[in-house]
Amino acid sequence: MTAYSDMKQQKPKLTKEEKKALKEKQIAEKLERLARKKDLTTKQTDKQKKKETKKCGGYDPAEVEAKWTKFWLENETFKCKVNSDKELDNFCMIIPPPNITGSLHIGHAMMIAIEDAIVRYNRQNGKNVLYLPGLDHAGISTQSVVMKKIAREDSNKLQDREYFMATAHEWSNKYGSRIIEQFNRMGSSLDFSKQMFTLDPRVSNSVKKAFIILYNKGLIYRENKMVNWSGQMQTTLSDLEVNYKTVSGGEELTMDGKKHQFGLMYYVKYFIAEKKNKKMLDEKIQQIRKKFKDESMKNNYMLHNAMNDEIYSTLPHIIVGTTRPETILGDTAICMNPEDKRMKNIKRIFERLEVEDVMNDENRTTKHTKEEVETDLNTSMKKEKRNKYKVVGQEDNETGPNVSDDLIAINPLTYELIPVVFDKQADLTLGTGMLKITPAHDMVDFKLGQKHGLKFITVIDQKNRICYNSPYKGMKRFEARELVKEHPCILKVEEYDQILPFCSRSNDLVEPILKEQWWLNCDEMAAQALDAVEQGEIKLFPEESKAIWSRWLINIKDWCLSRQLWWGHRIPAYFYKKNDKTEWIVAESIDEARKLVREKEGTEMELEQDGDVLDTWFSSGLWPFSTLGWEWGEKDNSELLKQFFPNSILETGSDILFFWVARMVMLSYALLGTKPFDTILLHGIVRDAHGQKMSKSLGNVIDPIYVIEGVTQDEMIQNISVNVSKNEMERAKESIILDYPNGIPKCGADALRFSLLSYTNGMKDINLDILRVAGYSRLCNKIHNAFKYVESKLTKMHKSVDDCEKMETFGELMAHNKHILNQLNDCIAQQHKNYVTYNFMGVTQSLHMFVLYSFCDVHIELSKAFETETDLNVLVYVFLAFIKLLHPTMPFISQEIYCQLHQSNRIISDFPKRVKQELASDFASVLDAAKSIRGSNKATVSKHAEYLRILCKETKIDEDGDNTEFSFTI
Repeated sequence: MTAYSDMKQQKPKLTKEEKKALKEKQIAEKLERLARKKDLTTKQTDKQKKKETKKCGGYDPAEVEAKWTKFWLENETFKCKVNSDKELDNFCMIIPPPNITGSLHIGHAMMIAIEDAIVRYNRQNGKNVLYLPGLDHAGISTQSVVMKKIAREDSNKLQDREYFMATAHEWSNKYGSRIIEQFNRMGSSLDFSKQMFTLDPRVSNSVKKAFIILYNKGLIYRENKMVNWSGQMQTTLSDLEVNYKTVSGGEELTMDGKKHQFGLMYYVKYFIAEKKNKKMLDEKIQQIRKKFKDESMKNNYMLHNAMNDEIYSTLPHIIVGTTRPETILGDTAICMNPEDKRMKNIKRIFERLEVEDVMNDENRTTKHTKEEVETDLNTSMKKEKRNKYKVVGQEDNETGPNVSDDLIAINPLTYELIPVVFDKQADLTLGTGMLKITPAHDMVDFKLGQKHGLKFITVIDQKNRICYNSPYKGMKRFEARELVKEHPCILKVEEYDQILPFCSRSNDLVEPILKEQWWLNCDEMAAQALDAVEQGEIKLFPEESKAIWSRWLINIKDWCLSRQLWWGHRIPAYFYKKNDKTEWIVAESIDEARKLVREKEGTEMELEQDGDVLDTWFSSGLWPFSTLGWEWGEKDNSELLKQFFPNSILETGSDILFFWVARMVMLSYALLGTKPFDTILLHGIVRDAHGQKMSKSLGNVIDPIYVIEGVTQDEMIQNISVNVSKNEMERAKESIILDYPNGIPKCGADALRFSLLSYTNGMKDINLDILRVAGYSRLCNKIHNAFKYVESKLTKMHKSVDDCEKMETFGELMAHNKHILNQLNDCIAQQHKNYVTYNFMGVTQSLHMFVLYSFCDVHIELSKAFETETDLNVLVYVFLAFIKLLHPTMPFISQEIYCQLHQSNRIISDFPKRVKQELASDFASVLDAAKSIRGSNKATVSKHAEYLRILCKETKIDEDGDNTEFSFTI
């Protein structure tokens, strides 16, 4: 199948050496400019850093975060209670397991910030929370990076499976430990006593059991179908592992070890003949081919010339466009649109040829004119009530085969006679409006081949070589393409921008091929998943994601489960040979398989396990229950499952809604008959400040530790992944020099979490600006300064914080105290509302506005004028309540301040409640008046004045001329 576009003008091209030199010169010049820019800003930046350090001295996030991370881990602070007590209000969230391919990136930090805020909020509201950590073995991703590592260190070991497995486990332990460390550094309140890994033996038992259950239900089957094939990785790929990129017309790419041109449309001539002459035509073609038995390239062209002289000269032809001329070898049909009016032209041509045959017949007994013969033929056709060119099934069976009764085509490379079919897949508005069908090498053609009952001919093998018996046999696919280009059947070649599928791991071009694999029928499961969301059994946030959910599940395809890898869950299937046929047995172990074979065959058979592993998404799809003891193979393993399944919520990125989330829902209904979680919450993708997707090759991937600890530009460049190419390395350096001339300042985990949450707005992508994180690190310092002030007031008045925290009413209150308590009540209500609706942008905005503008800018300043016990009680109570509100978003600083005030390691365990006292006050109007005076051009206030007395109508002034209730510092 191909698409079409207008031809582009051919641009003059540089030689390879000229291109390389020009590229190197451009990179060098750009790096030099960026280096100069860096030198110019270095002195200024150093001054800024010194000023900032002096200004913000006091709160050290590194010391505080290290202290509390250690305390939480040593005391298993976040370990959940596990028992059958139904009175426990349980809440469960299982973390989407990060791949062990490397360190966490800023997108994972976003996930942790959101999830940990949710679980801490629920924990503070009395829930028994299980926040379960885990890691994903990430089949093809991990195998790819480990293979690259082995290739660098000892390429002789690349085919050694045992050596690979040992290296992969070593890699898994190294990066798994690093990921867990990053979880801790981010302040995640995970229960590490229940940490899981997708290759854990207990999970492996769950995976085997799931496969067997689905197989016994008839949902898993083995069949020869179309797959995405990576010749370089030597495995099938999931759709997620295929990247589609636009290639410009005539662009050169290195594929299969050589440079080749892509983005070209080849126009091919196919000759059309009448089906009634098929036998005679086939015999004639075979006679010609006997003269050129040797399958050499020279004979190939001579054969074409002979065909042209003896057959083609009497036949009409059509022109078909293709971007893959090498697959002509596998063409088994030509496709035309049933509404294509050019069919009439072909009809007229054959009718004319038939008339001419009759006119030239020397044995005619009656002489007629040409017009009389033509009329007679038409009349005869009507009498026989048949239309030679009618599309079979077009009127009464549009989904069935529409094969022409009367037309055939000749494959221009193999000279095989192939049918002409009619299908609306041939778009009249694109290109020539006709298609060549290669069922064994194109996803859409595969469906057309099934629909119209066509032959499936494999012409490209799994090593990307031509395997069809022809002059091109043994050649790499694109080498063959270049030779086919010279064949006389190619009328012309035009440049054409096209979209090509690339392997996300190896970057080689994906080849659609036919391969016998294990498949999972998803139709019934998809319907259940669709109903679950539509009927509200599972809540899906945000609302707009429901349309995507429905679209994917309505158009569900069967799931290819097989992967030709070493790293993963080995498929629990065993095969044996019987009468030259391969028979399969699905079982948990080879002993169980032998038992089943004896029962089936009545004798022992030599068994061998399938060498393939399961798609990573299959084991990940069991994650909500395989982590909780489902089918672990142990006697007492169901307590966690009873208590925490279904999970309360799944939170994850919107980019894997179908590839992971939908599959978890489908497998849960298929295996357990119920939903895996109550709620699905999706967040957007974190991009850089310019809106570009983060990629190692672009150098814009940010390690959360960089932001927490700070990092220099040189360190960022040194840490560029070794798994990128030389060109990608240069591009990454360029990006770092441009975007981070001074590296990344130390911000701390709290500032990073708060900043990421402040960006969160449904599924909208996030353009992360590091300066914004730095801004929230200054907010941390502001909060710490507020703490120091509150602490000093407590010390000055010899007051215990416990007495203030337990206050329920405050007696007679002045207006400014009523006002701040009102503001606190509003903030508490907003927090509850925002958490329930997953509005984390609202959570951070509410907290930010309250502490900065209501508490620090107004109430603290007012409190300096009052030193009564009631004023202190309100000050401390409000600040402690704010610290508790802050805790889910900034756990480190909130825990530190809370414990400093209490002078103990007391854990924040409750969420503040609204103050129920009557708090009616007109103080807000006083503040508005003060703002108006400050902003007025008419009011003149001395900058040395400590107070500005505002007199309101009907306000009583005491004997000294004071009204302390309405006196406040401006």
